[in-house]
Amino acid sequence: MREAGRLAEAVHVAKGAVEAQPRQPEGQQVLAAALREMGRVDEASEHAQLEARLDVLASAQRAKPEQREAARRALALRSSGRRLVIFCRKAYSGERADGSWHWGPNAKAHGIGGSESAVISISAQLAALGWGVEVYANPSLADTGRDASGVLWLPH
Repeated sequence: MREAGRLAEAVHVAKGAVEAQPRQPEGQQVLAAALREMGRVDEASEHAQLEARLDVLASAQRAKPEQREAARRALALRSSGRRLVIFCRKAYSGERADGSWHWGPNAKAHGIGGSESAVISISAQLAALGWGVEVYANPSLADTGRDASGVLWLPH
């Protein structure tokens, strides 16, 4: 609809989708994108944040009991003081449809994309500077918890 200059219509349709299915993150994502294209950045940010929260809730509901338990134990290790939370979307262009592709602090050893590599490096550097860093991504069970650099890796 952007190419056709129909952004107002896209916003209207997306709002209808959100109204019809308020717990589905996809409608919020489309609405945020359309609002951003219209230059309504503050509204877009609100919907993007809501979409992220809904996405996390949906992932938590789909998580296996052992994943939830590993996350619960890891959360008990949270640091105090300066804290930064990095939320990485689970889906990316190389993710397997069955959700079996995992990445975490040891992913550079077997090859990883640029944004994932940046998260791994930046989070380790911030932890070295004394920040309590939590990364919500798609780590394997072995990578869930605190890594060698002190970063807390959790599934979302």
